Amino acid sequence: MDIGTGGVRAVALDPSTGQSVAHATRALETRRTHDGGRTQLLGDWIGSAVHVLGEVAASLEGNCEVVCIALTSAAHNAVISLHGRNDSPPIILWSDARPDAVLRDMPDSLRGEIRERTRVTVDSTWTIVQTRWLAESLGDAWRPDRIDLGHGALLAWMTGQHVTDPSTAAGTGFFDPVSFEWCSDLIAEARLKIDNLPRVAESREVVGTLQEDAARLVGLRPGIPVIVGGTDTACELLAAGVVSSGPVLIKAASSGTAVTVVGSPIDNQRALIYPHVAGGGWYLVAPTSTAWSSVLWMSSILGEDVVELARGSVPGAAGVRFLPHLDGERVPLWRRDVQGSIQGLELHHTRADVARAVLEGMCFSLTDALEYLEIIMGNRTLDVRLSGGGFQRTEVAGILSSSIRRPARIVRTAEPARGAAVLACLSLGADLDEAIGRDVFADIVQPANDLRAARLDYQRRQEEAGALAVHPPSAGAPRSIPATSNMV
Repeated sequence: MDIGTGGVRAVALDPSTGQSVAHATRALETRRTHDGGRTQLLGDWIGSAVHVLGEVAASLEGNCEVVCIALTSAAHNAVISLHGRNDSPPIILWSDARPDAVLRDMPDSLRGEIRERTRVTVDSTWTIVQTRWLAESLGDAWRPDRIDLGHGALLAWMTGQHVTDPSTAAGTGFFDPVSFEWCSDLIAEARLKIDNLPRVAESREVVGTLQEDAARLVGLRPGIPVIVGGTDTACELLAAGVVSSGPVLIKAASSGTAVTVVGSPIDNQRALIYPHVAGGGWYLVAPTSTAWSSVLWMSSILGEDVVELARGSVPGAAGVRFLPHLDGERVPLWRRDVQGSIQGLELHHTRADVARAVLEGMCFSLTDALEYLEIIMGNRTLDVRLSGGGFQRTEVAGILSSSIRRPARIVRTAEPARGAAVLACLSLGADLDEAIGRDVFADIVQPANDLRAARLDYQRRQEEAGALAVHPPSAGAPRSIPATSNMV
């Protein structure tokens, strides 16, 4: 089961074939405020989990039954229990901008210490900044009893155990991803105590069994083993068969990512590095803030499916450009204050041109993420695989292929819930290849159009808007930046 930013999804997998036999999804509401707040409620997480697990349980046929459960979620979403309160404060999501003020006031010495100890360049996405902000906001009411990380809150609800995994713990800013230990002095900087934190367990470990109350609500038998799981990105890599170095997985979901696996942690100030759930490796992430969410946003405004509408335009969108920074931007800008825009409009342009520009803008942004990752990897050209709901539309995958100017494979099976199910299969002793399944890839898309001029125009407009990053992808000596990159 995946507790995603946009919703909760459950997938049931046959461990002998790797085939999905049931699935269910329910949307989650994100509460947005004008001061940059982005929160969800634990009650909504649990309610949606009850719904999707119950739907999957009811749809299983014949002698099929659930024999193991594993969970996954986005990183950087802390669920905090306060002393003397029966409810949890709203869950601060990774995209919440309110902790930015605390980050600005953080001493350089502390930033350097976090970097040296945890291998991350801290920003307001990390738990250490979120809890410092929450502590300042609550004042004397800040008396934390327990902090669960992402899907760890659902693990606690299902099993009564407070546990997390290394890939999720790595998103806190006070966990050493090499030694797999909490950093007690950095925990104090987070306004927490080590007793507030969950135990760290390997992703495949059985942390407990489904308790009677939860089992009754979801329609499953009590006593089913529950696996700790890992982050959504790590589980998605597993589902796509990306368990060792070589390929890069580009995802067009609510946000976007380019992700690849490395054998050892890379020491780079702008690299996000996490332990892989497959064991023995790490994965390197270049994230964007909005991807398919920008397409859905435009569809709601136009009242029509953007992909369908874009068919009435031409490659290059007749000169219309879309900067998809609707919630700030991470790679390559790393700025909260940058804003999205539609540019280049003239009287002759149509709704179809705007729709095509939105798709191209999303793909240009993901191309930035790919190039950013390849620079960090020493200018290696990586084999590209595509995942996420956006790339299940062949036209969109084709635009990305044209933007990166190389072929790309659409991965049919890459979704976090399925990767969690693969973890559950592995814990039962299933073979990795069998658990992943044979039908991993759908289509290979080839570059169909030359979008170089359109992308250069996109980059020029970014520069004019003052949206260029002030941080290079690597500290130290200057690196060679491709001519098609907007990183300086």
